Amino acid sequence: MLVPVSVYAEGNIDSSVRLQEIKDRQAITIAAEQRDFTINQCQTGKTTLAQTQVVSDGAVKKRLAVYSSIQKEVKAIELRMTKQGADASEIDLLIGKLQQSLDSFSEQARYTQQLAEDISTIDCVSSPELYVAAIKEYKEARRSVYTSASELKNVIMTAQQQTFNPLIDRLRI
Repeated sequence: MLVPVSVYAEGNIDSSVRLQEIKDRQAITIAAEQRDFTINQCQTGKTTLAQTQVVSDGAVKKRLAVYSSIQKEVKAIELRMTKQGADASEIDLLIGKLQQSLDSFSEQARYTQQLAEDISTIDCVSSPELYVAAIKEYKEARRSVYTSASELKNVIMTAQQQTFNPLIDRLRI
């Protein structure tokens, strides 16, 4: 059973069910000689992960605040254009792209945060495979957060060329 990230992010599934699904999907097996090493490194890894996640959560909140502020400004531009009777369809498309990117970034960030919380509950002695599978999933989730953040930045960085410059040219006529 493959559960969408949005369901994970909403927290509608119990932590143990989420982790078991990840373990089943990852199909991790640990050799006997690696098992003890994994068990010994687990607590250190969980502590490091918790510290990393605290920093990451702060960065996510800042990024969401900045891009939400930009989105509000773009909406204000759209409103002013509409009140003046100008066609604001380009701005409306930009707002849609920005909202879609914000939603994707926020969903990925929530999933990563939930995964970090789930990892902290793992009993490494009884199931080091679960820990390794969850860490692998966490790394993939972090990559998805970085990708979503990059896409969000790209929407804003290309807005001048793709939205505002054509709009300025059209309004000059």
